[in-house]
Order: sequence, then structure tokens, then C-alpha cells
Amino acid sequence: MTHAAEATDSVDLMAPEEIYDPAISARKLLAGPRCRRYERFDPPFFIVSRDEDVERISCANQRPS
Repeated sequence: MTHAAEATDSVDLMAPEEIYDPAISARKLLAGPRCRRYERFDPPFFIVSRDEDVERISCANQRPS
């Protein structure tokens, strides 16, 4: 079982090969945790890699009218 921090370290969104071929990052993201903290950027941010999770976050952040 891969630890979340190890899986996060395996993704480098700024690596030349991942910039050239974003499918490399996509494969790594989909093979790892559904949500991960990306520490290689300042400030760090979270990556949510499943469409249904993005939808849930979007809906949860909408304010009732």
C-alpha cells in the first residue's frame, strides 16, 4: 500500500516530461489517493483527481440563495 506522502512525491507537475505529456501526471493521479496535497508549489495546494469528488466539493461550496 502506498503512503499518501509517497504518492504525492511521485507527481511533479513542473517536471519537463510531465509538462510535455500531461497524461503522465493524469495516470499517476488516478493511480494514487483521491485527494492529495501538492507540496512542490508555494503555497502548497490540494489536487482532487476524480470528477465526482470535484462535483461534491463544488456543490458543498455553493451558498443557498
